[in-house]
Amino acid sequence: MQKPLPLLLSVPHGGMHVPKALIESFLPSPQETLLDGDLWTRYIYDFGHKVARTITTDIPRLIVDLNRSKTDFRPDGVIKQITLFQNPVWKSFPQGKTLADILRTYYDPYYKKLHKAAHDPSVKIGIDCHSMLPKDPFDKNAVERPLFCLSNRGNDAGEFAGEALTCPAKLLTDVKTLLEETFGKGSVQLNTPFQGGQIIQTMAKVNNLPWFQLEINRNLYENQKKPPSLQPGDSERRKLNTLKDKLFACFSKIAFDNPLYSPTLHPEQPPKKPIAH
Repeated sequence: MQKPLPLLLSVPHGGMHVPKALIESFLPSPQETLLDGDLWTRYIYDFGHKVARTITTDIPRLIVDLNRSKTDFRPDGVIKQITLFQNPVWKSFPQGKTLADILRTYYDPYYKKLHKAAHDPSVKIGIDCHSMLPKDPFDKNAVERPLFCLSNRGNDAGEFAGEALTCPAKLLTDVKTLLEETFGKGSVQLNTPFQGGQIIQTMAKVNNLPWFQLEINRNLYENQKKPPSLQPGDSERRKLNTLKDKLFACFSKIAFDNPLYSPTLHPEQPPKKPIAH
């Protein structure tokens, strides 16, 4: 039996279950809930025992966005006030004990699972796994997004851009090369259109594990001419399986023991220039 890849995969936006206690106040339809999340990512990133650890959730992104700070209560914050389609999420936004209960029940346990998994000695790299819309839905002049976006809070070369990197640029550029060998040159951008969210920022501080965020363009598997079903059909599953096989083949080629991937060997910012005498 093949040894599992030493990966910890986080899949925070693929859930669809609305808890009974919230059904009466939660307004979006199942279709809108599906489209507002990361479509079918629990299927795409389900490699079973082929990877060391996978952490996921049943809860929709609209109820708890696990890739936001726990204290971010903006309209697009940890508990959404509006959907991607600018529709309200709640009859009345959760307050007090209800709000605290949502975070305690769904947000905190997810991070506890990630922390525990990050201390698994078989894990070498963490990946926060997402999908993205083909274009920015809020920009009328938006251009097509790349097939993949890899993020470490750096610049378009994966290097320091003013805040702590969640993994060395070398890891990000190597994964970019692996993906482009399969999906074509120019199919991957670094830190554009996304720099990475709360999960990689938090988890990169745990057990010296390098983390990056992976976004897959939904054009790779979604039929843009018709609304998607809650579960992928036969034709979609064939596309998804092909994508999964290619993605896993790329992951398999990562040099997990490369010392250049260790965050401790890469300072968060460039060294200061010597003072002229």
